[in-house]
Amino acid sequence: MKKFWTICIALAFILLPIGVLLTGCGDSKKEELSYAITITNTEDYIISCEQTTAKAGEKIELNVTVLNQDKYILDVYYNENRCSEDDGKYSFIMPTQDVTLSAKLGKYENVFTDGNGFASLISEPVIALKASNPYLLIDFNANWMTILNYEITSTNTDVLPNEAISLVEIKNHDIVGASGSNEIEQAKIYFDTSLLKEGSSWLVMEFENGNSSSNSATLIVKVQVQQYIEVETVKANITFDISSITDKSQNYTLRVWDDDFINGSNLWNGKSFNDYLINADIKNDTITFTIDYVIGHQYSIRLSRGTQDDYYTNLFINARNEGGSSEYGYTQYTGDSEIQTSDGILIGGGELTFITSNLDIELSVSEISQN
Repeated sequence: MKKFWTICIALAFILLPIGVLLTGCGDSKKEELSYAITITNTEDYIISCEQTTAKAGEKIELNVTVLNQDKYILDVYYNENRCSEDDGKYSFIMPTQDVTLSAKLGKYENVFTDGNGFASLISEPVIALKASNPYLLIDFNANWMTILNYEITSTNTDVLPNEAISLVEIKNHDIVGASGSNEIEQAKIYFDTSLLKEGSSWLVMEFENGNSSSNSATLIVKVQVQQYIEVETVKANITFDISSITDKSQNYTLRVWDDDFINGSNLWNGKSFNDYLINADIKNDTITFTIDYVIGHQYSIRLSRGTQDDYYTNLFINARNEGGSSEYGYTQYTGDSEIQTSDGILIGGGELTFITSNLDIELSVSEISQN
């Protein structure tokens, strides 16, 4: 009997390692668990991730596309945890549980000036594709700023690419002349219209006084890019009495300049002047032009014989006041003047103004000798 138990104990010691070995082999074949990745998209953003499942410890990468141009990404989450961000790319390490991906967005709002008044936008945030060198004007309020650090970013590069943006500093001596200082007072942000498309984009503009880091500002502006800047125009009839001139012509050209021209406005297809052509009423010794104008703007005019504007015209337009007041303005023409030059006499134009729409004004024309 004693011999029997001795044999049993010996067999147990022999079989124990085999059992342990078999158990270990079973654990090594056991698969690691995978966890689900669910994406929550909205009308404002789309999250893209190549994986729908992952094992714990895996690095998961994802992209977020914002669909609402008036919003931007604040944070991206897996469950309640923030994802890591590197140059616009997001990632996280897969935990031992299923995850749901989501994003939190902020909303852009116009910030035209900072709280301390260091930087302010002082022009309308509209860029006309028909304008010549359109720009936004920034005004600075800082003592002795000679170094300006800045970064300007467009949120919609399809409409307004970053490479279309440039900045030119306006210094005190640019404004007051040679006696001025080197202090930076303003900045013009120019746009290359050949690279722009119609639409809108937010501009995030960060400025810092390079001489004093205590002066800094972030301005946020929604910029509209459009063909023209729309201005309301009306019409006026101008009748010229030409009875006193001797060398009459069948055709006349009236060149009209808008002295208060808005760069890129729809008046005259974006130009600051326009040539009006008309046939004279020889029987009544008159010529009548219907012109377009903006109420409150001042205009310069020049009358020439023929179908082209003549810089050396000798037709002199006399002054005429149709009424008004110093408070509300006048409908009048202040009259031409003679300008003596080395090669003769030129006509210097007066100022034509209107205070209401659909007006008629009568002006008389005389001749001056060019000898």
